[in-house]
Amino acid sequence: IRKEGQIYTGQVIEVKDYYGRIRKKVKCENHSIPLEIRDEFLSDYYEGDMVTFTAKKEANRNDQSKSFWYATNVQVKSL
Repeated sequence: IRKEGQIYTGQVIEVKDYYGRIRKKVKCENHSIPLEIRDEFLSDYYEGDMVTFTAKKEANRNDQSKSFWYATNVQVKSL
């Protein structure tokens, strides 16, 4: 991901966090690791759904010199 606020396409995946809870993320070709989804309507999409999303970033909590990218405005891509 190169530009904040740009719209990308990806696939919803489910991963277990450190505590064993299932978290939905977006896997896309433009970023090496799946992006956390920050959206109010997580129940609107399911694992395997193709979606469009807006990429946003903030300072990484562990290393302020790096960026933490996440997905917002996630919408199921119509066929």
